[in-house]
Amino acid sequence: MNHVSKLISAALVATTLSLGTVQAADSADASALFSEGVALMKQGKLDAAREKLERSLALNRRPSAVLNLAHVERNANRHLQALKLYREYASMPGTKPELVTEAKTNIAKLYAVTGHLRVRGPEGADVKIDADKLGRLPIADELDVSAGVHTVTVAGVAKSVSCEAGKSAEVTFDAPPPAASTSVVVVPPASTAPPAATGPVFGHEPPPKDPELEDRRSVMGWVVPGVLVAAGIGVATTGLVIRLGAASTGDEARAAAAGQDCRGSTTAGCVRAQELAESEKNQKNLGVGLLVGGGAALVGGVVSFLVWPSDRVPKRGLRIQPSVGVGQLQLVGTF
Repeated sequence: MNHVSKLISAALVATTLSLGTVQAADSADASALFSEGVALMKQGKLDAAREKLERSLALNRRPSAVLNLAHVERNANRHLQALKLYREYASMPGTKPELVTEAKTNIAKLYAVTGHLRVRGPEGADVKIDADKLGRLPIADELDVSAGVHTVTVAGVAKSVSCEAGKSAEVTFDAPPPAASTSVVVVPPASTAPPAATGPVFGHEPPPKDPELEDRRSVMGWVVPGVLVAAGIGVATTGLVIRLGAASTGDEARAAAAGQDCRGSTTAGCVRAQELAESEKNQKNLGVGLLVGGGAALVGGVVSFLVWPSDRVPKRGLRIQPSVGVGQLQLVGTF
């Protein structure tokens, strides 16, 4: 059992190291997507900007990406989504005070054009507004909704509520009457199984170990795991370097295409940008492959080291044994 625990722990450590290298590469991808999203937002391409920023947040939920996605949603008149994102940004650590003040100003403006609702009712009951499931009671915070009439359903009971812009409405549901309960006593049948054996079972006792032999790892038991671990570290490191280099290539591609609409264009700058973009894609794919392969080799090295079988060989060390013969006495030593 102790051997299995060590095996699981070592595999988890190796997997964590491999995941750490992948997370570093994901952070570089998140930065590139963030830059693309901000550029698209400045060009007024809100749908494309939203897609880039949401992908960036899926890799790394940075405050700057949250704030810029909130700006995109506000400019697209998606008030509820923008309100949620501004509130998230205002509560995140590591934000700039002046930007938090700006976010709170936008929160106040969006609050004034949206409706708000508090739902009261029996604890544990499911809450649904229109077709959206919002969790279970109690819900301490106000629920942001569009201004107008909404259908609130709690525990299968529906009520219509009118929500005015900038105001908070409240709806209360009564607890259902307790259901009658019946108790059922189950008596287990008497056991008819024969008594368990208390002594050793013939044929199942492990054979005794020879005291003159010991377990010892062979040379290959050291060489094979060592080669796998070293190869895994080297391959994973190479993959990480290539992934990080892909981000630099992406920056060069965006710089080459700056200020140009390269769709169908054959200008020198656009051709160069397309070549760099293709190179960035190839580098990312190669980097991921090396990271995964290196991580697998590293895990394989650790696992093979732990499960490699030992050989039963004669014990090492000096042993002296007396030997008595006819008319003689001698000492025999072995190493």
